[in-house]
Amino acid sequence: MKRIIILGSKDAGSKNNARTISDELIARTQDSEVSTVYYEDLLFTIQTGSQSIVDTKSNKDLKDADLVVAMNWYKSGKQGLYRDVAFTIAKYLEKNDVDFWNKEMVKQRSISKLSAMMELSLLGLSIPKTYFSLDSSKLLGLVGSDPFILKSAITSRGKDNYLCKTKEEANKYLSHDAPNYFIVQEYIENTSDRRVICFGGEPSLVIERRRSSNETHLNNTSMGGNAEIKKVEDLPRKIIEECKQICYNMGREMAGIDLLPFKDSLDEYYYLEVNPIPQLTSGVYVHEKMVALAESIIKKGNL
Repeated sequence: MKRIIILGSKDAGSKNNARTISDELIARTQDSEVSTVYYEDLLFTIQTGSQSIVDTKSNKDLKDADLVVAMNWYKSGKQGLYRDVAFTIAKYLEKNDVDFWNKEMVKQRSISKLSAMMELSLLGLSIPKTYFSLDSSKLLGLVGSDPFILKSAITSRGKDNYLCKTKEEANKYLSHDAPNYFIVQEYIENTSDRRVICFGGEPSLVIERRRSSNETHLNNTSMGGNAEIKKVEDLPRKIIEECKQICYNMGREMAGIDLLPFKDSLDEYYYLEVNPIPQLTSGVYVHEKMVALAESIIKKGNL
């Protein structure tokens, strides 16, 4: 028996209502299992080597479907995150050979940390364990006794990024109206991170960022951290090749790839973010970034 999922939004009202479509299909077929699933009930779990997108009402994974028909995802304004949720779902279904309509869902670009983490995980790269749901109450149910990071999926420069130790602490920052914009990630102890700036799809500059105070967990220079330029050649060859792979797969000739050293190791890293425009004309080392960009353009253009 084929499993068909009609994916919709709870706030769509009567317009393109997923339940109406499901009911029509159920009335017309006896050879398929048809169900309605809502974006707001989905729980995303993304980690190194594995991913899942589970409907928390049925406890079934989207990858077990034969066809997913997605409605109500092309939203704008504050609900624009639905588009990135749809893109994340599409990348996941595509990887698991599940048919979905419409294919335009996958012909987008990553606009949030959610889809970026999915793309990194699908490439087999090391990432912190990451959870997301449009319904914030589903995230709080996953929190245990260990510290965790609660951060906005759509902001940058360290904004809306909190180290939390309890559900109550996290609850202060979460909105209880969908869509929720926060992801939950495991906390990786560190004293610094590195931003690998890529031009022409290749690492061109490495900036090490180190926080200046133990009163914060953030290394961002926009949050008071110190910065130092490091040589690309000092990165492990594996990291250089992985950064090239990220640029190629995400279609980003220019990118700022953030890495978190595992216990300050020079060989083991977690990938945190892939920024499409990594503060090229602002922040630290603007001159050096401009020189590296110019050299890359000249090299690529044979000028």
